[in-house]
Amino acid sequence: MSRPIVSLALQPTLRAKLLENGYRTVQDLEGLRPSDLSKELEITIEFAAEILQRVMPVTIESIPASQLLERERQRPRISMGTQALDQLFGGHGLTPGSITEFFGVPGIGKTQLGIQLSINCQAPAAHGGAAVAGRAIYIDTEGSFMARRAQQIASGLRERLTEASEFTTAGAVDPTAVPSVNQLLEGITYFRTYDHIELVALLGQLDTFIQQQHSAAATPYRLIVIDSIAFPFRAGFTDMAQRARQLSTVAQLLSQLARHHELVVVLMNQMTTKMGFGSGGGDLDDTSGSSSHQQQQHLVPALGESWGHVCNHRVALYWEHGVRQARVFKSPSLKNQTATYGVDQSGLVDV
Repeated sequence: MSRPIVSLALQPTLRAKLLENGYRTVQDLEGLRPSDLSKELEITIEFAAEILQRVMPVTIESIPASQLLERERQRPRISMGTQALDQLFGGHGLTPGSITEFFGVPGIGKTQLGIQLSINCQAPAAHGGAAVAGRAIYIDTEGSFMARRAQQIASGLRERLTEASEFTTAGAVDPTAVPSVNQLLEGITYFRTYDHIELVALLGQLDTFIQQQHSAAATPYRLIVIDSIAFPFRAGFTDMAQRARQLSTVAQLLSQLARHHELVVVLMNQMTTKMGFGSGGGDLDDTSGSSSHQQQQHLVPALGESWGHVCNHRVALYWEHGVRQARVFKSPSLKNQTATYGVDQSGLVDV
């Protein structure tokens, strides 16, 4: 730990940056995260991670599986607003520390779901929330967030809480127990980004932003919604290798945020058309049953197959006979099952 920085096998420019910023020994780097070092030295997260991997000893934490199971059980989950959708996730909703992607065609309800989750995470745990007055970060890349719609969904949650017996005293509603519509809207921190550069920059600052909010004794954040993750990356790239690097950075930042702050991270994704042969191996729109030698078009999630490995869970949203359906598309722990849901003025509802 007392080894001088000048003796490390690093690029001369990186050593110079470390020295310029007051780092003299390996011990000075102890406890730093790649995102923090990246900002201070004004280098990429990849370079910062490389520095820390080379100079800091690797420690591997072990934990009994029984303790890990109990920890997962105690994690407060966030309801999606309907029993049917929650059943897809074991009956309790979305789990903190994970990344969940919902993909589907326009108009299927992705934005509605994102707003619903942002409102629901502020409810008491017994009514579908992560904890009392948890907050949400909503990152809008398309300009599809509707404040008026959020107000309607917040009103729906308030009505449901008002009807709950534990919020009433002698038949009258306890005003201090039920959050107002305005309080629910104030619990959503809204960001609007216009391209992939702004999105990556914002994600790089969220770790510090969330820490500052927690240190100020503010209500903790429980949820991050990005609507949509694909939009900033679908145009404007001539160098696809650069696009892949940017997506890799986004994946790393989201994974760190989910783990370090016990957040539920929800991504809305678009659909794209893929040309192929045969039945498509489970593509959502291939029902033709045509010959395996005939070229066909298939609707698949945007951003490519490699992006699918970033998410812990992927759920397809689609229409079937005019009814909205949700199906677990990929998950290491969830059953491959389908749920039906609807959307009304109060938000997502059971059908």
